[in-house]
Amino acid sequence: MPYVVKNLFNTKDYKCSCQGGWLGHWRTGAGSQRETCSVAKCSNEATVGAHVIFIDKRRSKEWWIAPFCHTCNHPNMTGPITLNRRITLVSANKSKSCEGSGNWKIIV
Repeated sequence: MPYVVKNLFNTKDYKCSCQGGWLGHWRTGAGSQRETCSVAKCSNEATVGAHVIFIDKRRSKEWWIAPFCHTCNHPNMTGPITLNRRITLVSANKSKSCEGSGNWKIIV
């Protein structure tokens, strides 16, 4: 079942020191060099690591990182966003990922 998320905006003050910023953070945590946006039916180049949150009540309100293109990461994208089925999400909580014990929190 694909993930349905909401893109979080005004996150520019949240920085990641991973090489390549949040997209690099995602690539390291997911162990992937995915080149395309993770939004379903989008084949644009992934250029940013987008901060997303599940809108499904069965999941936590934790922030996650997913690779998005600039178009899909636009503030006009306010509604539910369906991600591709095979996307791995990486925790945006740096203490559970790049600044933690080395055990990255991911959802596959």
